[in-house]
Amino acid sequence: MRLRIWKLRNRSKPGGVARALLKVGDLDVARDGSGRLRIGESWRRNALRQVAQLGIAMTVKLRTRIAGLERRIEIRDERRAKKNEQRADRIEQGRLWRREGLYEKTLHIDLPRLARVVLYLFLAGLDFYVFAEAWAIGTDSRTGEVNWWIGGLLGLVVFGAGFLAAVQLKRVVMARRQRELLDEAQSPDPKLVMLAANPLFLGIAGIFFLGMVVLGFLVRVANESTEVNLFMVAMAALVPLLAAVAELFLYDPMQREEVQPNLVDRILAHRSARAARKLELREEKIEQIEQGVRERYDGEMEILRVELSDRGIRLE
Repeated sequence: MRLRIWKLRNRSKPGGVARALLKVGDLDVARDGSGRLRIGESWRRNALRQVAQLGIAMTVKLRTRIAGLERRIEIRDERRAKKNEQRADRIEQGRLWRREGLYEKTLHIDLPRLARVVLYLFLAGLDFYVFAEAWAIGTDSRTGEVNWWIGGLLGLVVFGAGFLAAVQLKRVVMARRQRELLDEAQSPDPKLVMLAANPLFLGIAGIFFLGMVVLGFLVRVANESTEVNLFMVAMAALVPLLAAVAELFLYDPMQREEVQPNLVDRILAHRSARAARKLELREEKIEQIEQGVRERYDGEMEILRVELSDRGIRLE
């Protein structure tokens, strides 16, 4: 918009500036060709100054936006570097134990992070449904009522307890494998540190988890009619156990990697690059306008010189 307004204000036919300079003063009285050339040069400087102001107006918002994006990127990079610095020792321990052959002694399934998230959401949803139905049966409620939702939330709590129990169990198993590796090694690396594992946490989470699973199974068995397949009820009761077993094989307490740029970082980098490209195009446009102004005034000054020469006005 600003560019269009500037073009409308500064448009003129070729030779228009030269004719305007010839009208400055009376040629018969003020026969000063050099003065008109100096006036033309001042007009040129004014036009270039307007182009510079136009360039600032056209790019100030983009420059502010790019500066803000770069600052956000810088802050996120600093936070990521600080986290990686704090995790450096833990990451090094993971590498040392991996080199010692810890994973050759441990059953572990390495799934991509996205696949693990999808699997956890699916299993959590199953736990929610199983306990929602069990709670509804025990309270003679229907699907969608308050008691049904309370049972579903309790199912998520059971899923969390099974998750914690599986995590603690995996830590206990891995700590035992680490101890075996240290006993087998003739000269173990002195930098190796044993994984901390507290059986008390495992016992608390395990007792709560198994108690709730058994309770949910008994509620369904005690309230179901004989026409219902008890095998299907038992299968539903095993869903929380399935979630815990899946976490037992998928969780890796020694998987410690550096924090990498995530989707937000990539989006910010893309926005910054796109804004920088847009700024570059605008700056190129301003340079083209500036070059056009210079060429235009060079031509107008040449036309003015010819007109002055034709009228017999000598230039000093």
